[in-house]
Order: sequence, then structure tokens, then C-alpha cells
Amino acid sequence: MFLKVNWEKTVVDEAWKVKFLGFSFYQCKGKMRIRIHPKSVAKMKAKIKKLTSRSNGMGNVDRAMKLRRYIMGWVNYFKIADVKKLLQTTDEWMRR
Repeated sequence: MFLKVNWEKTVVDEAWKVKFLGFSFYQCKGKMRIRIHPKSVAKMKAKIKKLTSRSNGMGNVDRAMKLRRYIMGWVNYFKIADVKKLLQTTDEWMRR
């Protein structure tokens, strides 16, 4: 197919050391599991801070609508990962 390989991003390594499309992997009870990479979580928190900022000139209705749209999209993208605890702590963080 003559595709060009980006050697900066391409890596052959252990599964738990690799970030792939925002996911990372870990081993639990002999099985490989999927989780969200910490960089993806940091990006999500930064985006939530930006959306909930009171200095962005949006009304509360617009702010809630945009925040809901972002969170629903984010959760639907990462729903194959183990996210229950992460979503609980993120919800607590957002409410604070």
C-alpha cells in the first residue's frame, strides 16, 4: 500500500507501555484489560475547565448544553474501557 510510517509515533513494546487512540492496557487476573490513558483524562479535565469557566461569556443554559454534549461524546468514545471509578471521581471533581 506504500503508506508512510511515522517513526516518532510507531512503537513495538509491551502492551501496558503503549498509548493507542487514547487508550492504554493493563493486566488483571491474567487478562489484558483496557483503560483510558492519563493524557486523555488530563485533556478531558482541561476541556471541562474551559467549558465551565465563568469568564467565557456563555449563559448557564448554553454552558450546560455544551458540557453535556462534550461529556456524552467522551463517554461514548471511551465506553469500551474500564471507566466506572474514573467517572465517579470525575463527577465528584466537577461538582466541587
